[in-house]
Amino acid sequence: MEAAIVVTGFGFISPSYEEMSAEAARSGRGSTALRMSPEAALLVQAVTAAVGSGLLKGIDRSTVALSMVADCGAMASYEAFAADIGAGSPRSASFVHAIPSAPVAMVSLAFGFKGPALTLSGETGAAVDALDEAVRWLREASATAVIVGGWRSPSVTAVAERGWVDCAAVAALVETGESASAGERSVLAHYRNGRIESLRPSDASDDERRGWDWLNGLEAPGDA
Repeated sequence: MEAAIVVTGFGFISPSYEEMSAEAARSGRGSTALRMSPEAALLVQAVTAAVGSGLLKGIDRSTVALSMVADCGAMASYEAFAADIGAGSPRSASFVHAIPSAPVAMVSLAFGFKGPALTLSGETGAAVDALDEAVRWLREASATAVIVGGWRSPSVTAVAERGWVDCAAVAALVETGESASAGERSVLAHYRNGRIESLRPSDASDDERRGWDWLNGLEAPGDA
């Protein structure tokens, strides 16, 4: 019998572009702080909301994996890198931030995760592929837990053209039922028949429902 798969942590955030950029600036302060792009800071906030302060207790972080979907990739950071090139002063940090998989890599560094880290590109529906990969890793024992989710972060050009763009990120801690029971973590949802079935759909906030729907491939995290 295949192992039961459950969700024990969930986080959804939807800040403004200005808030996202400010958080990235704060993350770069101090000699020991991780310098993060706006996209990475957004994703770290969602993962922090998902795992809380003690949810990872008892989980070996070296075996925690990430399976994420990027709607707009690292477009904001790519544009910043292109601006540096145009000004004749390219910076190594801006080059690293422009790599599409950089936000997921920064989450691994921030939390000390050392399991597989996958970044997919896509819009509505792509999260199902990230979830499927997470389930495969868990059932093959390639990871003891997987952070599944994704983010939407606009480019600077999009903000300039539209005036306001919705930013959002969602993250869910996915593990086997046996692992959740051993760690005494409450189950928020079950994975059945290729989708996540939330146990709290009636009292969920609009943002929570958007996050759950996106994980099931029904809409992107920033869609109204």
